[in-house]
Amino acid sequence: MNKPTLAEQETPSFDPIGAAKDRFCKESLPGLMEIVARDKPGIGCCVKVLRGKHAGKLGEVFWHGPAPHFYAHMSDMGEAMRQARGIYGFRVGVKAESEKFFVDAKNVEKVTA
Repeated sequence: MNKPTLAEQETPSFDPIGAAKDRFCKESLPGLMEIVARDKPGIGCCVKVLRGKHAGKLGEVFWHGPAPHFYAHMSDMGEAMRQARGIYGFRVGVKAESEKFFVDAKNVEKVTA
C-alpha cells in the first residue's frame, strides 16, 4: 500500500468538497498572503500616526511585534491572515526625529514616498 504524500489528500473520493477546498487553498494562498501583507507596517517602513497622543507624526518603524493581552477567537485561516497583515493585535515602535514611541499598528498608515 502506498502512503499518500503531503501534497495529496488521503481519500479525495471520501470528501470531494474538502479535497476541492484543499486544492484551492494550496493554489491561491501564497498570492493572497502577498496581497494582504502589502499594507503591513514592517520594520524600515515610513509611517504616519493617525490617532492617539502622537497623531500626525511621521517616522520609521524600528520594531513590529504582538500586542500584549490581545486575543481574538478566529479560524486558523483568519489567524494566518491577521498575522500576515500585521495590523490587528500588533504594535509598532516608531522613531520620529529624536524620539521613539510605541503605538498600535492599527493607528498608523504606511506612507510611500
